[in-house]
Amino acid sequence: MKEIFIGPFRYTFLILLGLTFTTPSWSAGAVGQTVDRKPNVNNEKRNPGLTSKSVNKDSRPTPDGAAVFKQLPIEIQGKIIAEVNEYSRTCGTDLLPYFYDCECAREEYISRRTLAGPDASGPSIYREAKNSCVNSKAIAEHEETKCLQQYKMQLKDYESYCKCFSETYARKFVAFPRLSFETMGMFHKDSFNECNYRSYRK
Repeated sequence: MKEIFIGPFRYTFLILLGLTFTTPSWSAGAVGQTVDRKPNVNNEKRNPGLTSKSVNKDSRPTPDGAAVFKQLPIEIQGKIIAEVNEYSRTCGTDLLPYFYDCECAREEYISRRTLAGPDASGPSIYREAKNSCVNSKAIAEHEETKCLQQYKMQLKDYESYCKCFSETYARKFVAFPRLSFETMGMFHKDSFNECNYRSYRK
């Protein structure tokens, strides 16, 4: 690990497998900045259909936030953990708790917060972390269960319709993860139309 000073800022260089990375230094109070990061393969396995929206513009590799976190002083690690504990208190007790993978959101926050530096906005980072951890499988299962209960006596081949509806709804939420009555209503209406509800009526 090597450090250099550029103007008022202090940067830490990590040498890993012959690659050089730079991250804002917590110890020097460097101005926080959002750092593009590599796609989280584990999150994408948890959330089928979820693709990474973060692209490194110059294609250079970026540091792994979780690995960098482990190298921070214990007191700084404690600060980040305290932050995520506070921000994640309501995860799982939200309007619809099955929409997010709360453990994934915690991990993402720690990684993103570490890379962003000491002056970055914690709430904004947690919101981004949470939105990158949409639980698409749970959403689809929940919507399919509701649909089957509601339309069992109303539609022919209701199982096919509900399968289409639930998967379409989950996919739309992953693409635009905004938890509100307005967006939920919009996703329901769009899924209803795209799955051609009227063709299933008896």
